Amino acid sequence: MMGFARLVSTCLLALVATGVARADDLLKAKVGVLRLSSSAPVFIAQDKGYFRDAGLDIELKFFDAAQPIAVATTSGDIDFGITAFTAGLYNLAGKGTLKVIGGMSREKSGYPLIGYFASNNAYAAGLKTPKRSRGKTHRGYQVGSSFHYSLGLLADKYGFKLADVKVRCS
Repeated sequence: MMGFARLVSTCLLALVATGVARADDLLKAKVGVLRLSSSAPVFIAQDKGYFRDAGLDIELKFFDAAQPIAVATTSGDIDFGITAFTAGLYNLAGKGTLKVIGGMSREKSGYPLIGYFASNNAYAAGLKTPKRSRGKTHRGYQVGSSFHYSLGLLADKYGFKLADVKVRCS
């Protein structure tokens, strides 16, 4: 629960700092998120009413990839986003159009944040560990996304080139 308290505090500070309008004594904000387990604390806080209890009226806006969240934050389509670090985010932050105000998750040895899954057919054909990814198709990645970066790290770890895998966005 301490993580939720930090998240709520960060949200409050961000909202107050950006001057989000008050209505019915609740601060309203649009928050960009991905439909991923990494956003689970946000979904739980929303469902359990933690944001409301903290004086926040949060509207979740769902995105299909991380990079568009940074763009939507910069354009004002959302008040802030919860997403991964991408090349596009760094580019926008470097231009001074957005700020990173907190962190939510991290990779730690022994506690991987990203899961790699094989279809039943691929598993039966021998894809039983990530190191056997060479020559396989990986789906759900947006080129330049944090997952694409992680796939590159996987390739480095197991000694193959990122060009040796096929990346599909769907």
